[in-house]
Amino acid sequence: MRIDMLGGLRVESGGQVVTPTAPKVRTLLTLFTLHAGEVIPAKVLMRELWPERPPRSAQSTLQTYICHLRRLARTDTDVSVVTSSSGYSLHIPAGRVDTTRFEDLVGRGTRALDDGVPELASTELQHALKLWRGPMLADVPTGPMLDTHVLRFSERKLHALSMRIDADLRLARHASLIGELGALIAEHPLHEGFHIQLMIALFRTGRRSEALAVFHRLRITLAEHLGLDPSAEAERVHQMILMADDELGVPDSAAVQIGPRVPAHLPPDLGALVGRTRELDTVVRHLGIDARVGSGPVAVLVTGMAGVGKTAVGLRAAHQVRGRYPDGQLVAELRIGGRPVETGMILEGFLRALGCTDPMPRSTAQRINMFRSWTAARSVLVVLDDAYSTEQVRALSPTGSESGLIVTSRRRLSELGGVHRINLEVLSVDSALELLAMLVGKARVIAEEPAARAVVQLCGGLPLALTAVGALWENWPGLSLEYLTELLADESNRLNLLRYGESDVGAAISASLTMLGETELRVFEAVRTGARTATTVCCALQLPRRETEAAIGRLANEQLVECRYGGAGDLRLSMHPVVRLCVAQPHPRPRLEVC
Repeated sequence: MRIDMLGGLRVESGGQVVTPTAPKVRTLLTLFTLHAGEVIPAKVLMRELWPERPPRSAQSTLQTYICHLRRLARTDTDVSVVTSSSGYSLHIPAGRVDTTRFEDLVGRGTRALDDGVPELASTELQHALKLWRGPMLADVPTGPMLDTHVLRFSERKLHALSMRIDADLRLARHASLIGELGALIAEHPLHEGFHIQLMIALFRTGRRSEALAVFHRLRITLAEHLGLDPSAEAERVHQMILMADDELGVPDSAAVQIGPRVPAHLPPDLGALVGRTRELDTVVRHLGIDARVGSGPVAVLVTGMAGVGKTAVGLRAAHQVRGRYPDGQLVAELRIGGRPVETGMILEGFLRALGCTDPMPRSTAQRINMFRSWTAARSVLVVLDDAYSTEQVRALSPTGSESGLIVTSRRRLSELGGVHRINLEVLSVDSALELLAMLVGKARVIAEEPAARAVVQLCGGLPLALTAVGALWENWPGLSLEYLTELLADESNRLNLLRYGESDVGAAISASLTMLGETELRVFEAVRTGARTATTVCCALQLPRRETEAAIGRLANEQLVECRYGGAGDLRLSMHPVVRLCVAQPHPRPRLEVC
């Protein structure tokens, strides 16, 4: 028998997948496995299974679960569940559990790194990291003890990853690490170690100015989120880069670029794009050479709610038209964690990429003027993802008539003139089924079509939610769509299931909530919990009519609420089913009254 927990729970015996389906049995098996050989008292087990209050039948129910595990253990003579006067314990060979193998490989990699053998360290640590199939215990209900284990192993994973990158830096693999470190920083913006490693990798590939820009972004991020300055180690590396200290290694001469640069910042176009042919063709057509009119750039604004696929459409279009813009492509994410990124910092990155040498203009206004001057007579494509305001877009837009601009935003940015507007709706049922088939297999969707349609409905036609379902599928072998439907039907846990790696639907929607004021949050919560008209919201919250409608308008602008005029001039309100799962805390839920 093998038990894997670094991802969804997976149990194999005799070449067959025998993972228990009952949630609490999964919890119990996971807890026993992580404490293999240790006796766990019944009271501790019940506290993990029922964290709030065990039912009266908890003791007998626990014994039933133990019986299930005993039957499972009988499939392997080396595995057993033992009862003692103090409690219960699971006995299983250490090599049969992926967490044990992970710790063993990390230990060997650490020793190799300490002994000055980076090649061996990189190999061992890479093997350790490959054991991870997704977030640990992603499909297991966890209590206080398991939550502690999940946190501990998640930290161990990040530490192992950092050591593996350290080993690769010692092996002069810095050029191949830049893309990986950039993605890690986007996922872990407060992890100073990854920032330091990226600074070193960039410096060694001759990109000194970009290495300095990484430190600048780190300083701003730490100040905004934690009110802290970078660590002494980050400051030390920053100073060494400023002085081109030989201790960091000599930059690759082949990587040093002299003179003007042609940036190519578009990320790889790897994602599936379904049901967007008409919208994509419209974006590409507007960005075509024949579409140029006036003296400014051709600009397209793609709007829609969080998770609807704006970024995918924008980047796919950018790849299709990139050949029309010979002076390069620049890409910037304008919001991180729901908060706008400083415009001056983005402009510094743009100017560095375009070959601007020091001294860099200090003020944002000076950087805007320099960027406008550079783009006035050039043909460059700029992609601004997740724009927050019209001011952001105007400051970062190229000026020449030969340039192009793609903007994606949850907001409608009505003040932004001279742009072609395209709004993305959720996928139709047929398109959503097509995407689901690409993710879990066409044969599976055909075999379980009713369940597949139910999954699509529970995901509200959101591509990001369906992508998360595909990731869940990959990390949970043998999962049926019917059982997946049962899991997703639990509204209290649906957002947890729709969170795999970068496919985090709840985080994408909640990012919009972080920018709302108290009144908007109260109105959001009223609509979320049942208010269907503006009049109902007014009565529930005791707010003036104009203030209520203004708040509804701001929610509609963030694509969090849909509104239309109904009878008697009242606003009819609705909310996407996945958005409805996001709770606007900490404001109390309003009591709705009939008006």
